[in-house]
Amino acid sequence: MTITVPRNATATPIAEVLENRWSPRGFDATHEVSEEQINALMEAARWSPSAFNKQPWGFIVGRRGSENFSKIFESLAEFNQLWNANVSALVVALARTEIDGEPVVNAHYDLGQAVAHLSIQAETLGLQVHQMTGFDVNKIAEQFVLPAGYAPYTVISVGQHADNESVPEKIRERDASPRVRNDLDQVLLSFE
Repeated sequence: MTITVPRNATATPIAEVLENRWSPRGFDATHEVSEEQINALMEAARWSPSAFNKQPWGFIVGRRGSENFSKIFESLAEFNQLWNANVSALVVALARTEIDGEPVVNAHYDLGQAVAHLSIQAETLGLQVHQMTGFDVNKIAEQFVLPAGYAPYTVISVGQHADNESVPEKIRERDASPRVRNDLDQVLLSFE
């Protein structure tokens, strides 16, 4: 099930880091993500664009074996727990939807940009990430003391891809299947 580079069949040439980015579910259970790597992911997210420079995001990180990891893992849907047992770290991405009592209408958009920057930084470090919404928001809120205005939005798996026997066959098959995207003419609604 070896993946050839580039990973994605793009319609036109794009930056290699984007061409190879993907979201596997098969992760190497022996890989450990370093504090420096996590800091680089957070720094990439920190420097992403933000409307009015509000930076309406926050992150909770748990490396495998830590209490934070266990708390985040317990919030995952059953299927997500199956393949996340091997990941090196779990990250909760939170949108700051309110600042000083005022709604931040672009919070989710800005958080998405921060996570996109994080995912590209991961790729440059030889890591892969997989974002998921299959988790219990209330469990996260119960497990962690969240600052006012912050809401959990997604959980991100971080690690290195593996396709060996430690990964369930169903997951290996899913990871090896061809990736599909809408054609460019389906997403480019108008162009002159």
